[in-house]
Amino acid sequence: MNKKGFTLVELLVVIAIIGVLIALLLPAVQQAREAARRMQCTNNLKQLSLSLHNYHDSLGSFPPGWIYLASGRGTSTLGDPSFGWGTFVLPYIEQSALFDQMNPGTVDYASVPDTLAETKLDAFICPSDNPPGPVVFSSHSQGPSNYSAVMGRFDLLAAGTFHSPAVSSVTNPFYDRTDDDNLKFKPDGVFGPNSEIRFADITDGTSNTLSFGEKSQLHGNAKAVWMGPRLDKCAGCSVGAVFGTVGVVDFAINEDGGSDGWQEERVFTSRHPGGAIFALCDGSTRFIAETIDMGTYSNLGQRSDGNVVGSF
Repeated sequence: MNKKGFTLVELLVVIAIIGVLIALLLPAVQQAREAARRMQCTNNLKQLSLSLHNYHDSLGSFPPGWIYLASGRGTSTLGDPSFGWGTFVLPYIEQSALFDQMNPGTVDYASVPDTLAETKLDAFICPSDNPPGPVVFSSHSQGPSNYSAVMGRFDLLAAGTFHSPAVSSVTNPFYDRTDDDNLKFKPDGVFGPNSEIRFADITDGTSNTLSFGEKSQLHGNAKAVWMGPRLDKCAGCSVGAVFGTVGVVDFAINEDGGSDGWQEERVFTSRHPGGAIFALCDGSTRFIAETIDMGTYSNLGQRSDGNVVGSF
């Protein structure tokens, strides 16, 4: 009596077919997972954008990009640890208890316990990047963030004399200027040092002006945080610089800004293929391609340049 069974060739064919099916299925599964992560990231930016509206309704302006602790300091000083916009929107993203325990104000955050500062908040985390926390500085650590506020332009070639006062031809303008000069610094975006931008100040229109953008660890060095910069006068520190709290539109999305942490922190980046998600001042969100025309991108980052924003 003959026993029926599979030959070796038949088994190999079946295994090959299964392998092909798995190879076809995995990308679809990965795409579905990324779509879910991207949806959550979009929702996070939507909620942060709406928190600005609630903050504005309560206090009459947007929160500052970061508190600049002016104390008559001269040039070539790094500054002090200060609170940023992420701290000030906590009550508007259902984190009032954390906000009250931190007791933020116009003083530096040196007195905030690490147990609070290191809090990893889902509202600031894009699942596609999901940076490990905390971000560790020399003597302090903070919870990570995947979102930075848009300061506008900063680079010397792109900004030049348009800033008030003009950005000097140095690597680190805040560091190389006195407190008196830095207090005159007026960002052309909606966030900056001690900024109090109102809706009325966004003359280009809220639907044409960026408020937040993604800040992933795409290039390995960028380490954004939600609480604020570790040094309020240092845009060029290795980690925890001003650019860990705000970003600029002088560089293309996902561009590798350089080998130093601060150079990468100033660039908006994401793990989403082809671009990054941004929130606009009207509360909407948009995925912006990394190939966007740089003139259009620059216009979106400025609140009152008067230029017509092209399609994006």
